[in-house]
Amino acid sequence: MPLELKETRLPGVGVKWTMTPAGGSRITVIQHNDGDREVYVHRRRSDEEPAVVLELHDDEARQLGALLGGAYERPKIVEELEMAL
Repeated sequence: MPLELKETRLPGVGVKWTMTPAGGSRITVIQHNDGDREVYVHRRRSDEEPAVVLELHDDEARQLGALLGGAYERPKIVEELEMAL
């Protein structure tokens, strides 16, 4: 199922992305013009207040992105599929 992603330009600030994963939560990422990021996680799409707030510098955000993208460790099933091919 494709992830619903909404992009909003914030003049003088940067760009805001809002994602609504299938689990019913909502994640908002604000990328500031200076490279810093703010990540807001809402337990439910309708929640006004976030359950989690992360503030990351550019290098921290890039490292987290690499971790989430599997740059350091690949899921076992991916390795097994590649071996089968």
